[in-house]
Amino acid sequence: GADDNGAFYRQGAFDTERLMRDLVDEYMMCRVNSDLAAKGLLMTLIAKASRSIAKDRRADEIIAYINSHASEKMTYASLGAAFGYHPNHTGRLVRNAVGMPLHAYVMKIRVSRALALLSEEGRTVTETAEICGFPDSASFSKRFKAETGVTPAHVRRHKGNMI
Repeated sequence: GADDNGAFYRQGAFDTERLMRDLVDEYMMCRVNSDLAAKGLLMTLIAKASRSIAKDRRADEIIAYINSHASEKMTYASLGAAFGYHPNHTGRLVRNAVGMPLHAYVMKIRVSRALALLSEEGRTVTETAEICGFPDSASFSKRFKAETGVTPAHVRRHKGNMI
């Protein structure tokens, strides 16, 4: 939403600021039952903070799951089912936590792991693609080059040196 000056704000932040101002006003004005009103406002602030922490914890759990299962096929629906959330809610949690959609995040993890694997001796591009969860070496090579600017074969030949 926008305030009276047309500036945009996050609704939750605005609510918290308003509650804090109201809390200070109650203490400063010394009205009848100010202490009761202030306690109520303080309890509301505490509840909002604990909900925010719980939301962050849920997102952290989902991101940890994604990181440990990145080589598996993953959708918002399957991720939501694993955590008991609606797919749309799961999507919002992921985007807010990592700044990108699930598919893009999973691809970044896969490419990062592939880079480490390709730097090791004795692993082929095809084996690396399979281990990292790509359906085939062609789609792996295409994604890898798009993310890194070089081919997987180049990294393998140069033992992880991107130049």
